[in-house]
Amino acid sequence: MNSTFRGAWAPQQRLVLMLWLAIFSQVALAAEPVQLRWEKARTVAASDRLTSYALEIQDYANVQDADGLLARLGIEDFAARMRTEFDANLRQPDGKPFPPHEIQTVLAQLRPAVKNQFHQLFSAGQQWEFIRLRKYRQRQFLLYRVDADNGKYDFLEFEIAPHRQSWQVIDWYTHSTDKWASLAFTDTLTFSHRAQMAPSDEHGALLAYLRNKPDDLIRAFDKLAPRFRSESIIQSALLGFALRSANAQMAEVYQRLIAEAPANRFLLFKLNYTIEQGDSKRALSYLTGLEKQLGGETQLSLQKAELLYDLGKSRQADRLLAKIIDSHRDRPLVFYTTLLLLAYYEKYDHAVLVLNALQQAFGSELTAQGLAQIDGLEGFLASDAFQRWAAQNL
Repeated sequence: MNSTFRGAWAPQQRLVLMLWLAIFSQVALAAEPVQLRWEKARTVAASDRLTSYALEIQDYANVQDADGLLARLGIEDFAARMRTEFDANLRQPDGKPFPPHEIQTVLAQLRPAVKNQFHQLFSAGQQWEFIRLRKYRQRQFLLYRVDADNGKYDFLEFEIAPHRQSWQVIDWYTHSTDKWASLAFTDTLTFSHRAQMAPSDEHGALLAYLRNKPDDLIRAFDKLAPRFRSESIIQSALLGFALRSANAQMAEVYQRLIAEAPANRFLLFKLNYTIEQGDSKRALSYLTGLEKQLGGETQLSLQKAELLYDLGKSRQADRLLAKIIDSHRDRPLVFYTTLLLLAYYEKYDHAVLVLNALQQAFGSELTAQGLAQIDGLEGFLASDAFQRWAAQNL
């Protein structure tokens, strides 16, 4: 093999792959293989077989069964998607595409990393929950909510395709960083390769930024040329680097993303940041946008009710909680979460109605002693509304 690819790429390959790994491990993966607006994805009923497949992934994820999870990854389809992106965007110094066999060599080297990153999606302390099946044109996605034991959460979509008598995962999308997995590889490698093949101050700043020095993160981002700061992979790297270092730069990261990224990107990060800052008005706006992208989700709806109470919009919050309960009469946890929310905002007359529903819908045997074990109900249990209810029902 005596082509430009071997001569120009191979000496820098170690650095390129290191840069890619630095970003990939934090960005939670990259951009859209095909233009996709999640607001356009339709919720559809899953067949019993497909539901069973989705729940298998959920169960394997919750026990970190690596073999069971990797068996569901369609690595060849994933590689084919990367090859399409490389063919379209990766060029030799003379502007010509690289020969197919050289692209295949790169893909072969990336396959172990793809499997490793897929496996790293699933870690101890997570709780995965399958939410729904969604479709966009001919594509199918399994949406999951992933809760960590530190209170953080994310939403992840597996794109699936038929395979033999079942399905396989051919790509995945992480909503916290708005990125597809396949393009985390291709975008980063393409950017790094271009920068190394055409040395300049702009490209030097780009490579310095991609090497990720957490203490210098914001300054390195600000040094980038505007055309790089507007790139989705660069913005996602900014967020990923900051989340990993967990330093005091989140305010600056938020400000940069507001300035550089489209308004409908990074909504989950923006939501959580504004909640931490006590900005319920902006948080509600971000949450509403995220609901549209996801097609709704129960815990987000409960969080929305909380924000509405914070903003003094009690009637809207009351109606939303009533709707949530009516839609989840088979899920006692939703009732208890609603009870805690009403108790916190001292909506005691409404809270006793939830107690009635718990008894009627689930046959729950409620006792004053049992309710007293639930943190957050202290004020409610001391209220006149509860005392009157308890006199008649306990």
